[in-house]
Formats: sequence, C-alpha cells, structure tokens
Amino acid sequence: MGVEKQLFYMIILEDKAVIIQTDLNNLLWKSDVNLDHLSTGQRIKNILEEVLYSEESFILLDEWNANLDTKNKIQTNDLINKISKYKTVVEITHHH
Repeated sequence: MGVEKQLFYMIILEDKAVIIQTDLNNLLWKSDVNLDHLSTGQRIKNILEEVLYSEESFILLDEWNANLDTKNKIQTNDLINKISKYKTVVEITHHH
C-alpha cells in the first residue's frame, strides 16, 4: 500500500511563517492548462513550473521529483538550476 502524497505551501512574511496543506486538485485553477488528462507526474511538473516562475524569492521543494519520469525530472531540474541563480531554492531529497 502506497503513501498518499501531500502538498504544502510555506508562506514567509517578515518574521512569520504559515504552512498551508493542499492537494493537487486545489491548485489546478492556477493553471491555464486543463490538467485533468495529465498524469500525476505531469501535474506536479506543471505546478512546480508555476511556483518557480512565481514572484516568491524563497522556494522550498520537498521530494519534488518523487512522481516524475526521468525526462520530466531532467527538464524540471534544469529549470530549477536556472531559477536558483535568481531565487533561493532549497531542495529536500531522500535517497534510499
């Protein structure tokens, strides 16, 4: 039996941090693309791209690549590397 993936946003405003739990379906309204026909990995990639292109200066990514295939991992990792030149990006990964 697998573990259900959860998605959290951490919003940092001055000296306060707020963590908001959400799920993929609650984020779909942000996208101009209809994500209903996409796989979970493709949805996550789309959401990651939106977050990375947002105006946020600090981005925390926890196991962002867990559901992505190799091609999407490489493409998204390249995007993260480009964005990290302009923003603070912290990645949490777990290697077994």
